[in-house]
Amino acid sequence: MKNFRKSITSNKRTNLRLFVQLSVITLFAVVSLLVWQTSAQMQDKSGAEKPPVEQFSINGANQQIATLGAINATDGTLLPTLGTYPNTMVTVGGNTTVTPNAPPTGATSINASTNSNFKGLLAADPITGVVRITNAHPKGTYTITVKAFNGGGMTSTTFTLTVVSGTMCNGTVQFTNAPDISINNNRLSLAIGDFNNDGNQDYAIASFFIVDPLDNGVSRNGVSIRLGNGTGGFSNAPDVSVGASPRNIAIGDFNNDGNQDFATADAGSTFASIRLGDGAGNFSNANSVSLGFRPIGIAIGDFNNDGNQDFAAAGPSNVSNSSTVAIRLGDGMGNFGGTTIINVGDSGVVVNIAIGDFNNDGNQDFATNARFGNSVAIRLGDGTGNFSGTTQVIVGSNANNVAIGDFNNDGNQDFAIADSNNDTVSIRLGDGTGNFSGTTNVGTGDGPFSVAVGDFNNDGNQDIASANANSGTVSILLGNGTGKLTNAGEVFVGGSPSNIVVGDFNNDGNQDFASANVSPNQVSPSTISTRLGSCLVTPTPTPTATPTPTPTPTPTPTPTPQTCTPTTTVSEGDLFPGGIASFGVSSGVGSVMIDHVNAGTGLQSLTVVGTPINAVVNIPAFPAGTFNPVVVNFTAINPTLPVDFTLRAASTFHAIFIRVRCGT
Repeated sequence: MKNFRKSITSNKRTNLRLFVQLSVITLFAVVSLLVWQTSAQMQDKSGAEKPPVEQFSINGANQQIATLGAINATDGTLLPTLGTYPNTMVTVGGNTTVTPNAPPTGATSINASTNSNFKGLLAADPITGVVRITNAHPKGTYTITVKAFNGGGMTSTTFTLTVVSGTMCNGTVQFTNAPDISINNNRLSLAIGDFNNDGNQDYAIASFFIVDPLDNGVSRNGVSIRLGNGTGGFSNAPDVSVGASPRNIAIGDFNNDGNQDFATADAGSTFASIRLGDGAGNFSNANSVSLGFRPIGIAIGDFNNDGNQDFAAAGPSNVSNSSTVAIRLGDGMGNFGGTTIINVGDSGVVVNIAIGDFNNDGNQDFATNARFGNSVAIRLGDGTGNFSGTTQVIVGSNANNVAIGDFNNDGNQDFAIADSNNDTVSIRLGDGTGNFSGTTNVGTGDGPFSVAVGDFNNDGNQDIASANANSGTVSILLGNGTGKLTNAGEVFVGGSPSNIVVGDFNNDGNQDFASANVSPNQVSPSTISTRLGSCLVTPTPTPTATPTPTPTPTPTPTPTPQTCTPTTTVSEGDLFPGGIASFGVSSGVGSVMIDHVNAGTGLQSLTVVGTPINAVVNIPAFPAGTFNPVVVNFTAINPTLPVDFTLRAASTFHAIFIRVRCGT
């Protein structure tokens, strides 16, 4: 009975505590609601628009809630709220911001994420809720998830981001020079971001100076920030100190404040340096994350699907001829933890790492390669930060710098990697289950060392830019969407390009590239070369009108000179004894000459007998009884037809008929 009363007393106390807790929670909610209603009424009286009703996403459906937020059923705290984001479109390589219809409330941090096909940068501002998108690529449709956090839990919503190609180039892709950037170190690594939140793409350049070829005696370590002006030019911002020998650099938002940060792989130590941006181009020293080996490659991901950015660092392990990858998980406040180390092979030294989703399970995987090796290691993530598998994909010898793309447009991720020994880029096509096949190798310039994926002719198919260390050029390899690529030419950059990135530095919708060029003599400064892409369209020639042929006039036939043969008919006693005519007659073309020969009274008369045929006859005036020759001219009316006429020449006692015929 005593125990029973104790039980009742205990239950009463428990119920009383529950009642008090519920009363406090209810009172808090009511007070918050009254405050909200009073504020709304005051706005109504002032004529201002009422505050919008917030939305958040539950199982993909947008549900409306009041601005005071939902209550966590576990501890009674208020969850943060998020506004509604509009679906957004941006061109490949472009930058944009997405603004919700209302800012978040009650959020201590906020982040934005999507699937690993997207290779651009996402950052969300916890005050305004604005999602900033930098260097959006590749082409595709992505669901962007925005998450807001506080001590009570998490609220999320989504919007659709569509990345579209710019205007397709129906001519020749070309690149023009923007001013080079000089860096007073001889090893460079380059990454793209927007560090002052102005919507223009900036550079972060990790660099260090090697005193001797064996990488000993390293000095002058740091990251140079160059702020873009949106036309292809860059200005200096303060340099940032990092650890020894930063070999690679990657961009993210590690503390979920909406400003871009960076991480470097510090090969001169066993750490990765984390530096947090302030959104104005400045960075503060956050921390150095221990890795246990000297890192060379580094990449950003979200390996445990919590919305906070993590990183993977690759380098040689402490075991001879072995390479490893360290996974470090971010907490969303700029800190990283974990001790996961993954073995990725024993051939060469791992130099870089790339993030993808090779088996389409929604969890991020990675690919990494070893310099001087001939394979790419594929490791599959489980979504909790762990990785498994032993796949090694054979590629060319002396493989360098793997990059992820989808070169045959089948929705499965593929990879490309530079083959320095054979002057090619190797393409291997993924099957969506984590396996890769193919033997495609595309020719490049001399000594390809780094590759980056883009779409330079805006045809929707992924292309590749290859930085060729020995020839000082960048090869532009244009894809046809079936996994085949063609070398469209070499762009000169100078020096020994060892790293390349693709973006849109002048905001014209055409993709550009920048290469980090090591000084060949390791004494003079190295450079960053910016090359701006465009399309050279050869004008279609205006068709030349076919001229209407001018009829060739039928030439007037030149009359053939006609041989005129006068004949005489004697009459009226015109012959003296002995047969001598009293007149002499001779003829040429167009004339007949009658000469007195033996007519004692001279030429008394000269007339035309009848009508001349096809002739106009002109008998000149002469004095009767002339003893001088008389020339009769005639003209053929139609030079092509015969002429026929008769003359009668007479003296006092004699007469002769002279028949003139031509052309008969």
